[in-house]
Amino acid sequence: MDDMAGGDDRLNAPEPGPNPGSEPASAPYHRDGMNGRSPMRSRMLWLLAVLVAMLILPALIEKVGYYWYRGRSQAIREQAKDIDLASFTQASRMVAQSVGPSVVAINTLRDAPDDAATDERKFSGGAKRELAGQGSGVIVDKGGYILTNFHVVAGASTVDIHFNGGRSRQATVVGVDADTDLAVLKVSDSGLLPIEWGDSDKLEVGDPVWAVGSPFGLDNTVTFGIISAKDRHGVGLGRYQDFLQTNAAINPGNSGGALVNIRGELVGINTAMVAAPSSGIGFAIPSNLAREVYKRLKEDGTYSRGWAGVQLRELTPERSEELGLKPEQQGALVTRVMPGAPAASSGLQAEDLIVQWNGKQVDDPTRLSLLIAATEPGSDATVELIRQGKPVSLKVRVGKMPKSSRQ
Repeated sequence: MDDMAGGDDRLNAPEPGPNPGSEPASAPYHRDGMNGRSPMRSRMLWLLAVLVAMLILPALIEKVGYYWYRGRSQAIREQAKDIDLASFTQASRMVAQSVGPSVVAINTLRDAPDDAATDERKFSGGAKRELAGQGSGVIVDKGGYILTNFHVVAGASTVDIHFNGGRSRQATVVGVDADTDLAVLKVSDSGLLPIEWGDSDKLEVGDPVWAVGSPFGLDNTVTFGIISAKDRHGVGLGRYQDFLQTNAAINPGNSGGALVNIRGELVGINTAMVAAPSSGIGFAIPSNLAREVYKRLKEDGTYSRGWAGVQLRELTPERSEELGLKPEQQGALVTRVMPGAPAASSGLQAEDLIVQWNGKQVDDPTRLSLLIAATEPGSDATVELIRQGKPVSLKVRVGKMPKSSRQ
C-alpha cells in the first residue's frame, strides 16, 4: 500500500504554462524582420546616425590628418637624430673648396656723371672720370664664359675678372638681358674650372645652400643658410620675377655670385638683398632660368622671349564662382586675346582659364608669363585650359615678343 501511495509524483504534476514575464502568443503587435524594430523607428535611428556622422566626421578627419602630420614630423625628427654632424661639417668644407675656383670677383669702371664727386677714379690723363664698381661672377664653361648680373656690368667701360689664386683678365660682354638681370662675359684663358649646374626645381624650403662671392671686395667669401622660400614675385627686382629666397648672407659685391647646394651644384645666381634694417633676406635667380638665358645670350647675344599675345589677370574667388569653377582651382584667366597674335590663331579665347603650359602647372598670371617668355619663339606649346567648365587642349605656335609688348 505504501508503495502505491508513494509512486512517481510526475504523474500528478500540473501541465507546464508560460514563463513569468514571457510574451503571450497573442501579442498586441507583430514584429517585422528588421531586428524587432518598427519601420518608423528604424528610419529615425538611421537619420539620427547620419546627423551624428555629419557632426563628428569633419572633426574626425581633421584629427586623423593631424595625427598623420604629427607622425610624419616625428619620423623626420627621429631621422634628424641620426645625422652625423661631423659628416655635414665635412660636406660643407668640400662645398667651399670645390666651388671656390669657379667663382670670380669682378671690378668695373664706368663713366661718371658730371656731378659725381665721390668714389671717382681718374686715369693718368686726368680728363676722364670713372666710377669703380664691384661684383661677382660664375664660370659656367671652360671656354671662358662667365655668368653674372646685368647690373654688375651695366654701362661699364672696363670689366676686369679676378680669379681665385690671383690671376686677372679683362672680359668682354657677350650679351645682357636686363629683364632677368643677367649677363654673359668671356675671357681668354685656359685651365678654367666651370661650376656644375644644379636643378633649382628640385629645391625644397629648408634645403641647405651656400652663397659664394666677393662681398665688399673680400674675394671668395662663403656664407651658409637655407632656402627660405621659392617662386618669390612682386619684390621689385625685375620684370620677370621668380626668385629663390635665402637667409644665406648676401651683401654688396655678392651680386652675380653662386648659390650652391650640398653637392656644390649651381642652383642660383645671387642678385639682391633686402636693405637694412631687415636681415636674413636675400634673393637669387633660379639656376634653371639662368641656364636658359645663358644659352641664348651665348649663342645670339640677346634673349628673344616667347610671346602669345594675351592679357591675363588673377582668378579671384568671386570670378571663380561666376565661372562655376571649384574654389581651389588655380590658373591664369585670359581677359583679352590680341587680334593677329599667336593666341588668336590657336583658338584661345577670353574667359579661358589656362592651367598648364607645356606640361608645367600654372598657378597665376606671373607664372604663366614666365613660362611663355621662356618658350623658344617659333616652337609649339601645348596649352591645357578650362573653357565653360570643360577641359580643352590647344597648340600655340609661340611668336617672338615685340619690344613694345609687356606680356
